[in-house]
Amino acid sequence: MQEFALNARREGMMRHIIGASIGNVADTDLLSSRAGLRQPRQARLHGLRQKRLSRFFRAALATVSARALMVATAAIPIPAMAADKIWQGTGGGSDWTVGTNWSPNGQPGAADDVKIKGVLANDAIIGVTTGVTTTINSLAMAADGQNSGQAKLTIQNGSVLTINVSTAVGANTNSTTQLFVQGASTLISKGDASLGGTVGGGTVTVDGTGSNWQVQGANGLFVGNNGGIGKLQVNNGGEVNVTRDLWLGNTASSSGTMNITSGKVQVGRDIQFGNGGTATATVGGGTGSATLEATNVTYLGNTSSGKMTVDSNGHVTSNNNFHIGYQTGGQGELIIQNGGVVTAKSVTSLIRNGGTSAKLTVTGAGSTLETRELQRWGTTGTAQATFNGGTLRALGASTSFIAGFTGTEFSIGANGMIIDSNGFAVTAAAPLTSSANGALTVNDSSTTQAGNLTLSGANTFVGLTVNGGTVTAGSATAFGQSSGVLTVNGGTAALNNNSMTFAGLRNTSGTGGTVSLGSATLTLNQATDTSYAGAITGTGGLTKNGTGKLTLTGSATSFSGQLNVNAGAIAINGGSVSAGETRVGSNANGANGTLTITNGSLTTNGRATVGGLQSPANYGTGVVTVDGSAGAAKWEITGNLFLGYQGNNASSQLSNGTLNIINGGIVTVGGSLPVGDLNNAKGTLNIQSGGQLTSGDSAIGNFNAGAQGEATVTGAGSKWTLTGTNALVVGGVGTGKLTIADGGTVTAPKGTIVGNAGSGELHVNGGANGSGTLETLSLVGGTGTKSVTFNGGTLKATGASTNFISGFTGSQFEIASGGMVVDTAGFDVATAAGNVVSGAGTLTKVGAGTLTLFGANTFSGGLTVNGGTAAAGAAGAFSSGLLTVADGAT
Repeated sequence: MQEFALNARREGMMRHIIGASIGNVADTDLLSSRAGLRQPRQARLHGLRQKRLSRFFRAALATVSARALMVATAAIPIPAMAADKIWQGTGGGSDWTVGTNWSPNGQPGAADDVKIKGVLANDAIIGVTTGVTTTINSLAMAADGQNSGQAKLTIQNGSVLTINVSTAVGANTNSTTQLFVQGASTLISKGDASLGGTVGGGTVTVDGTGSNWQVQGANGLFVGNNGGIGKLQVNNGGEVNVTRDLWLGNTASSSGTMNITSGKVQVGRDIQFGNGGTATATVGGGTGSATLEATNVTYLGNTSSGKMTVDSNGHVTSNNNFHIGYQTGGQGELIIQNGGVVTAKSVTSLIRNGGTSAKLTVTGAGSTLETRELQRWGTTGTAQATFNGGTLRALGASTSFIAGFTGTEFSIGANGMIIDSNGFAVTAAAPLTSSANGALTVNDSSTTQAGNLTLSGANTFVGLTVNGGTVTAGSATAFGQSSGVLTVNGGTAALNNNSMTFAGLRNTSGTGGTVSLGSATLTLNQATDTSYAGAITGTGGLTKNGTGKLTLTGSATSFSGQLNVNAGAIAINGGSVSAGETRVGSNANGANGTLTITNGSLTTNGRATVGGLQSPANYGTGVVTVDGSAGAAKWEITGNLFLGYQGNNASSQLSNGTLNIINGGIVTVGGSLPVGDLNNAKGTLNIQSGGQLTSGDSAIGNFNAGAQGEATVTGAGSKWTLTGTNALVVGGVGTGKLTIADGGTVTAPKGTIVGNAGSGELHVNGGANGSGTLETLSLVGGTGTKSVTFNGGTLKATGASTNFISGFTGSQFEIASGGMVVDTAGFDVATAAGNVVSGAGTLTKVGAGTLTLFGANTFSGGLTVNGGTAAAGAAGAFSSGLLTVADGAT
């Protein structure tokens, strides 16, 4: 035995580098010079050889970390007169309390340094049958140059072992040692603790609820130190509490492993993984909760290799920063998978101070990294952050929430990524890329839903989903590639004046959120059908391309820019939309679009064009259907409505515009309504089954010879009312046709002109639902080609007129076999002197007022007067048929 006078900084504060040979201490000169030791104190150290001291310190001084160097240059605080107790296990069993199991004989006490070497008859057990509480000075397992074998100590059955100074498990070359804390037992290490040292191997397993290891030393717990192999295992609810730091893989050639399958490791200061050696940690993966928490900073790959996997039921918390690949030589990798969670309450950094490499992977549903900022520092080293089904959640407001990444350093996998703004305003300026067509989902898990994520990078993810909060575009590429679908289930997608293209718009849950355009245009190139219940707002517009159908069911969509349906369809079903100028099959050459309004409404603030466009001269095909079969359906246009506006004469391309108003649907046009306007444009108007149309002036086949228009009003309750200042024109310069039948009505109070300068046809017929009716001031044949046929239809006067029917000769005005009814409706009207009414049908006069017939009429079905007065203004005016006058008529 040898005695050394040690200068201690204060009584009981001499330190030992945990994991080196437990019996080694520094020579006093070196210790004094390094630590500034002052007050002398006598200490007896047993089993030491002076020649081993310099070897220990050479290893300790090789430590790459400054803090590890401080640890390596300290000495174990050992009380004076401490004695070695060596476990023999030869007393007939494994009981710690049996004195004959020890050398020298007797159970160790608070002043004893305990050594458990390898190749023993029996392993040591504290609490063989019942709990035991005991205290020793220090513990060294596989000590004093033990070169092989395995030492084992088990603390069980509620036992408590207190170690006053140091704990070393696996201290020497080629040894493998195991220490078990189980059965609600407690191990208290008042000094530092080391698992594995000098190429030794040491494992501590804390197993079961109530089982606890407390490490209270000034430097903390070292797992893998001085070239050794250390392992910490926490199972089934066990707990480890480290007052200071936790070190894994602390020096060169050392290896530290930590597995927390179920239980808790609490660290009072920093976690340092890969501080010269190799560190590997797994948290979670078991059936119970597994947690690791650092009160301060976590270093993963500080100066060497460090890897951490956080698996299912696992949660790692760093109450300050979390650094991955921290310094030169640092190689850090963090994997969060299968629902694991990592919380870094300040900054999560990759390559912070010149680290060599850093890799972050968050994969699987529920896998989450919570942090205030995720940053790639500097331009040195290699960094890669990959999210593949995982979540990044904000813990505070920041303009650098995702920053520093360039190129493809930040990647989204095929299973996508979730960003949770968590109620904070955060900015992701780095490019979020995806080579696997991964999508981005934005949530706001806060109750306020006040979160705002601003994306401003050149992002290449495919598809954006917004479930809550606001996501704001800071650039035209912020919302990813145009091949992605925009899904807004809640919250707001703010284009922020940046025009964008998507492969569709939809909501897949909830009632939909809001797409805020600003002044931008949202273009949808969609090939599949989608439905969107949310709102679209702003001064921008919406353009629909692609063969798919977009169904709008929300009631709050209102934007003042253009609504363009170039291809496919937009259906308004159960919702309401207010837009600016509306173009259907009009906005591009070859456009072919459909707009359907069912149980909803569209307000067009401006003009509307269906099929073709005059400026620019585009040709196309458009169809609009307003169908009230499922509820009120309405289209209100404050300006003009063009049906078949512009074709292309040069290439004989025909534009087709069709408006169907059916089953009680309602359309109101504040301006004029040309049906087939000009240049190879064809317009079609169908009002059926109770449809209602109100418009200003209208011309069917309007502007030039290439224009073609056709309107049909048929079915009970179907009606077209003109409110303009001019007559209804059928065949203005082009070709026009109007059919009124089966209870349908057209009201043109300023008159009707057929064949104004072009070619016009008018057919007023009866049907199962009654007579078709033209209500007008006058029915006039123009200078063009004209043809009028009444076959069970009615002509009703809307005012007194001396040219009620005029401009027709020969067979241009025909009463077919179904007959014709003239309702003077209390007005006195007369046909023009040169006008001729022909055909084989009967003319029936009804209503108060007088009908005066002029001209040499040739209809042969006779004249029946059922009301008012019929007067002949010239010989032959009543033609040659039978005259029938009802009672009270004249």
